[in-house]
Amino acid sequence: MTISIGLIAFDGCIGSSVHALADLFSTANAINRQIGEQGDLFTTKVLTPTGSSVTASNGHEIPSDGVLRADVPADVLMLPGIGMEAVGEIEETLARMRPLIDTLAKQATHRKITTASCTGTFLLAEAGVLAGRQATTTWWLASEFAKRYPSIDLRSSEILVDAGSVITSAAGTSYLDLALHVISRLVDPQIAHLCAKFMVVDGGRTSQRPYTIPWHFMKRDPLIEKAATWVRQEITRDVSVATLAAHLNMSPRTLHRRLSQNHQQTPQEFIQEIRMLEAMRLLETTKQTVAQVGVRIGYSDENTFRRAFSAHIGTTPTQHRMRFREG
Repeated sequence: MTISIGLIAFDGCIGSSVHALADLFSTANAINRQIGEQGDLFTTKVLTPTGSSVTASNGHEIPSDGVLRADVPADVLMLPGIGMEAVGEIEETLARMRPLIDTLAKQATHRKITTASCTGTFLLAEAGVLAGRQATTTWWLASEFAKRYPSIDLRSSEILVDAGSVITSAAGTSYLDLALHVISRLVDPQIAHLCAKFMVVDGGRTSQRPYTIPWHFMKRDPLIEKAATWVRQEITRDVSVATLAAHLNMSPRTLHRRLSQNHQQTPQEFIQEIRMLEAMRLLETTKQTVAQVGVRIGYSDENTFRRAFSAHIGTTPTQHRMRFREG
């Protein structure tokens, strides 16, 4: 039986997270024919709120194949990311998209699977579809997501979270991981594997931490900026929560409360994040050995650094360097 995919598009959506999905499902159909099977595995239709063409965040028009209704006959509905550049855009964006959110709330019981990638996860969260479930979202808005939706079990480091009838994926091109997962789950893992190879997609990614960049300034939080600057300056030393709190002229308890409430991190997690971001930068931009990078961020023992890096980032220092090395 052919699986029908509804690709949702709206003004301001990330265009590639609509078109790239159509390409992947079309590739799955082509591969299925090449291995001697008959018929298409998937059909895709672009659905928009009014049935008219929409303009993506890149300024290009996306034609529509139909109207997105609560009872639209699709086995899978897939939400794209929303084109946003700053945390301060969230409230206005969600307010503007309230009619779409209301439709998503009504349609959740009408189909097998609903998915969302990147900032599109906020739309499912607003619709109540993710309440009480595990989910992921784009790394740079993870703290805002956690504060806004405390009933959702956020797995912010993960590339993809399959919660049964709802699947979410992380930042950027994680929509590729999402489409491959849908192909694997609904059809055949081997077809998904062949699609990844044919389209030169690095499948099997599990963590989005290697892709994070230090955008704390986007929050315009003086405390975070001051703390991050000091940790970077003292990074070769054994930075403790007590010394960081003293530098910020507050008690460790107050520091814990501020970071926990505003950024969903403990002070120790914050310190470790700054150290690992610096480790990633050094691996990507210098020729220092792994041991030398470890020393630069306060690890005198190379094996201890390797274990800490792998646990935090989800890949080894050597693998990270091979993937992201500049030049």
